[in-house]
Amino acid sequence: MKRLLILLLMLIPSTSLLASDAPYDFSFAEIVDYERIELEEGLYYEYFDFISSGNANKAFHAVMDPKSDKVEMVLHDVYPSMGEFQSATVSQIAADFEASTGRKVYAAVNGDFFWNHAPIDYYIKEGQVWQEGWHDEKEAFGFNRQGDFAIGTPELDSVLRLGLTGQITFQIDRTENQAPYPGEIAIYRPGGNMFSIESSKYLVKATPETIDNDYTFPLEGTIVYGPDQPVLTDEAVEVPPGYFGIVVNGMAGNTTQAEAFHEAVYHGMPIRAVRGPVGEFDGIDYVIGGNNILVENGVVMPYELKTSSAGQYWQPRTSIGVNTDGTFFISVFDGRDAGYASGLTVPQQAQFAYDLGAHTALELDGGGSSTFVLRIDDALQVVNRPSDGVERRVTNAVLIVEALEEPTPPDHDDDTDDTDDQDSPDDTDNGSDGSDETPRSDEDEGGSSNIVTAVILGSLGLLFGGAFFIIAKKPF
Repeated sequence: MKRLLILLLMLIPSTSLLASDAPYDFSFAEIVDYERIELEEGLYYEYFDFISSGNANKAFHAVMDPKSDKVEMVLHDVYPSMGEFQSATVSQIAADFEASTGRKVYAAVNGDFFWNHAPIDYYIKEGQVWQEGWHDEKEAFGFNRQGDFAIGTPELDSVLRLGLTGQITFQIDRTENQAPYPGEIAIYRPGGNMFSIESSKYLVKATPETIDNDYTFPLEGTIVYGPDQPVLTDEAVEVPPGYFGIVVNGMAGNTTQAEAFHEAVYHGMPIRAVRGPVGEFDGIDYVIGGNNILVENGVVMPYELKTSSAGQYWQPRTSIGVNTDGTFFISVFDGRDAGYASGLTVPQQAQFAYDLGAHTALELDGGGSSTFVLRIDDALQVVNRPSDGVERRVTNAVLIVEALEEPTPPDHDDDTDDTDDQDSPDDTDNGSDGSDETPRSDEDEGGSSNIVTAVILGSLGLLFGGAFFIIAKKPF
């Protein structure tokens, strides 16, 4: 029965439709062929064969729901370390993500413009700044796992990022063992004396990388949360070797920050002190640089000819953005291939994004860099035709991947009751992580039968209904 269910499910995802069945009203293009494939819960792919300005064109488009617990959007690269930039094809970058994380990549496109392997504009990955933008004409798009987004030029500052995903952030006001003013947060390095009165004080066990880098940013480690950890204390704490310290000053009634930090942390919690985005980009985990803002607040932006742009010419293009319904999207348009695809101008690229429902969209690197990789039959394949004839090596990529599940943090009471499990500067054994695995129960046989019956009926409907569709040859 399970084999029958799997075979029937394989019949459902890919649907070839008449051009008139494409659920969009395009203002400048005539759709010749359209296909939609459901890749995963909360993720689908669309292919468009269309005519614009009398020329044949092809578009490749993926849409994901950031609220889905099955998929998420990330940025990835193959840089060996901070400041060491290295290029690779989108396929290689996607394969590297799978090899390094054990998670599947469902779709991927090229990312930022680059020079000498390095991204030209802002590049922030998992809240950590890898590159600060240096080109006045470039813009950036940022997003996080919760569906928040921002577009424009990021403002950066030093921040603390808590948890595996780093979604909880606190701004760092002082470093280099400088005492914080009331309401401020300060970072102390080994040898520093955290002496502020009426303040929260925490030790963080540093990672080997942080120690090797002589406690320069980024600082990484795990919180040491002792039994009955007070919100505020007058006791001075010296930071021992192998640790760095955090002080949240609550003097003169400025306890809001101290209380919020105390509530957010737990023993063993991963924490990073990094230079990261603030202001409009506050709480944004990923930032990718691009060129023109295509759509902003649901309005197609007037095209601005820039010295670094060839936006008035038909070219291959790549886009990233968010739709009015909150879903994220990535798009690639082929070009420089007469009879197959001429490409789009930047104004056409913007209009296409708007017609597909964009609220905000950014132009990424294009031309020979434009590449769309898709998981087909459980293997990554390039589905467009890169204009170089082969994949170009690029600096980074936008990936839609299998979602990361973050473990539920322990309650403070459970975390601090057993003093034997606490990690302190004098401890050499970290002990177990205390995690428990809940066994899964077997499926109800009656429920499985009902599901199989429903899938059989649905599949028959799709198969007979498919007789009225025109089945066209696709580019993969």
